[in-house]
Amino acid sequence: MRILLAGDIASSHLRKWANELVKAGAEIGIFSLSDSDRSEYAAGIRFYSAGLPSGLAQKEEASLEKLKYLLHRKKLRKAVKEFRPDILHSHYLTSYGLLGVLSGFRPFVVSVWGTDIFEFPKRSALHKSLIKYILKKADKVLSTSRYMADEVRKYYAGSIGITPFGTDLTRFRPAERQRGDEVRIGLVKKLEPVYGIELFIEALSELTLKGVSGFKAEITGDGYLREKLQALVKERGLTGIVSFNGFVDNSVIEKVHQNYSFEVYPSVKESFGVSAVEAMACGVPVIVSSDTGLTEVAEDNISGLVFQNGSVSELSAAIEKLITDEELRSRLAAGARKRAEEYFDSGICTEKMISYYREVLKS
Repeated sequence: MRILLAGDIASSHLRKWANELVKAGAEIGIFSLSDSDRSEYAAGIRFYSAGLPSGLAQKEEASLEKLKYLLHRKKLRKAVKEFRPDILHSHYLTSYGLLGVLSGFRPFVVSVWGTDIFEFPKRSALHKSLIKYILKKADKVLSTSRYMADEVRKYYAGSIGITPFGTDLTRFRPAERQRGDEVRIGLVKKLEPVYGIELFIEALSELTLKGVSGFKAEITGDGYLREKLQALVKERGLTGIVSFNGFVDNSVIEKVHQNYSFEVYPSVKESFGVSAVEAMACGVPVIVSSDTGLTEVAEDNISGLVFQNGSVSELSAAIEKLITDEELRSRLAAGARKRAEEYFDSGICTEKMISYYREVLKS
């Protein structure tokens, strides 16, 4: 099976899919509007680039602005002609999805990623029409979660395949922990408003005001909110409790997860939750916000805890539970690893993707 993936070459998510598909025996080509480091991609993948500046493809600009790089559809057609794929699979609706449609190649599969379906169509009637057009032209539409698929159904009446991101369970695995070790709380996310990091800091502040102690928290990731969040930590008197790790390369991120007693994902919106899956694979229970795709990752009181989205008091109570109840942490840790093994093993998730490819080829 020959699959041409159209997506941002710098994306770790695209890289995971490409490498896992190669491992499963598929021949993979990648078309990207920009070029980037290819060293972490599997051997044998063929690359095609339109030569645009890095990062332009993911900019959520006005539709007419996007037409500037859609002129590069001829380069995608050239890549199709050279690679001769069985399927063209675009990742991200509003750039590579439209390019895929304009290439004229069939069968054509498109995956929605998040902002392309949650934000883009709400900007204007033109944006909404563009989304509907791309979805209508696809032979198969894929989503990483049922939560995001429900959003797609506002613009599309066809069937939607669910393809959760998997993780390497041999790399992401539990580390030895000693009972009674200091409780270490982690949050691994970009420092952006949608991920609810201010809520996390406020919840920790509420705990310290109640006199809860014996824990440290680390925020791993970088973003434009860093200075604001650091100021909030100082303002709430949490300087000795909360620390910022900054950006950590994906090649060593499993060591970060393995260092935590549990992790918190208080996202306002989240289409899936790759970091949460990686944590669970490491036997680390997670606290996640309701009404997001994260609730498809962790089950309440089985592999983690779910709190009401946006509620400082509920998040604070959930964190306190896991700080003070070591037996609960241990039970949820076992449940987290079990759920990762049953639902998020990379081999299982890749086979699910391949099953949709086979379905498209048959039809």
